[in-house]
Amino acid sequence: MKIHKDKIIFRDPHLRSEEGQKLQTKNKKWQELKKDIEKNGIINPLICVKKDDKYILCMGMRRFIAGLKRCTILRTS
Repeated sequence: MKIHKDKIIFRDPHLRSEEGQKLQTKNKKWQELKKDIEKNGIINPLICVKKDDKYILCMGMRRFIAGLKRCTILRTS
């Protein structure tokens, strides 16, 4: 299933703010992940749970923050 990034919210409260997300980008491993995604795309889908008209991101926070516009998710009930 593909959805727009605006429909995804973070499960972890500290990642819901722009400041919290920026802290993640300072990590060297995150920078390597971003380069890999730019080169190869996302191999593993994000894991989300639907809540009303949004999707709560359970797994794949770093991939999401890497700058996705549209992504594939696995939806759980």
